[in-house]
Amino acid sequence: MPFTVQLDLDARTQSALTALAARIDTIPGLETVGQIGDVHHLSLAVYEELPVDLVLPKLRGFAGSLRPLALRIANIGIFPGGALFLGVVVTAELLALHRRYHNDLAAFSGACSAHYRPGAFVPHITLALNAQEAALDRAIPIVRDQWRPSDAELDALRLIEFRPVRTLFLQSL
Repeated sequence: MPFTVQLDLDARTQSALTALAARIDTIPGLETVGQIGDVHHLSLAVYEELPVDLVLPKLRGFAGSLRPLALRIANIGIFPGGALFLGVVVTAELLALHRRYHNDLAAFSGACSAHYRPGAFVPHITLALNAQEAALDRAIPIVRDQWRPSDAELDALRLIEFRPVRTLFLQSL
């Protein structure tokens, strides 16, 4: 079962994104983050397999070394495969945090999706995934009209197992 290590967004931003996602929730042919049982977040790594008992102590140590991180959500985008997302301004601090995560958990890098490794990382906040083209055609104008660039904060580190989504670790920063 796959796993994601993610940084959760502050409550104000979660609320705004949940309200935005509710506007596209009923469009057939896409899945919102809420529909699959997750919260809006920025993923640091996605793994196909992960020895959770070995990873948890390292995650606790990593999370304990972090503080909340300011973030600017700047644009709307689409990844191949039908993922609708909000793009994040790439900062030196965000890239350093991402690189430090991958250095601290390097023993597990072989199982990490290539899209989330340093040098390939595209920081984003997913709104919907597995969207069919017709669903994207309906969702994009809604998101475009209802969302504006905004400031946010990453304030917790979470490890989930998914499909179904199950939180295995959560620590506030």
